[in-house]
Amino acid sequence: MGIWMVLLGWILFAGTHIGLSAEPFRGSLVSKLGDKGFQGVYSLVALASFAFLIISYSMARGDSVLFLEAGMESQWMGVLSNLIMLLAFILLFSGFINGTPMGMAPGRREAYGITRITRHPMNMSFALFGLAHLLTNRLAVDWIFYLGFILYGYLGSAHQDKKKVSQMGDELAVFVNSTSIIPFAGLIAGKQKLKLGEISKLAILLGIVFTVIARVLHPALRSQLF
Repeated sequence: MGIWMVLLGWILFAGTHIGLSAEPFRGSLVSKLGDKGFQGVYSLVALASFAFLIISYSMARGDSVLFLEAGMESQWMGVLSNLIMLLAFILLFSGFINGTPMGMAPGRREAYGITRITRHPMNMSFALFGLAHLLTNRLAVDWIFYLGFILYGYLGSAHQDKKKVSQMGDELAVFVNSTSIIPFAGLIAGKQKLKLGEISKLAILLGIVFTVIARVLHPALRSQLF
């Protein structure tokens, strides 16, 4: 039952978060509530559905079964998980600091800095958070919960691409075609060249600091929340 509640939580959160921002639903609600009213309702629904997801996951962990018997607790797996979390934090702060034309506070429309790695740094930071925790957890409910972050990060980005290109036209389509959703995929495909000097030094510093803080506090947070 617990796993089904987590699945329901993801359906509610992802479905409303993506669905309410899609046309014609968004346009209809904005016309009735105004832009600020819509943002208020959108934020409230997102907060409530995410809270339901977290509570469902917390309750489900107590009676979940092992998904994998072994192999997820090695020292090297922990190191890899921490490195992924470092990249996730750098993407998150880069999204705030530099922006991207795919975000709510649009940035420059050509690939620069972090958008050479991914055009959706914030969404991909959530996806990498999920991946990092998949590597170190063995319960079935853990996999459902953290896999949701990966799927939400990718599907939310794909939905945002479609919406933004339809709104902004060919200029943005060029940016989309020359970059990637999945981190480093555009670099591997030869669409971009990595230029580390363009990436915000502040974002890198904050990423390192928050990775260390998260690592230190993680055992206490895990025991208290889950």
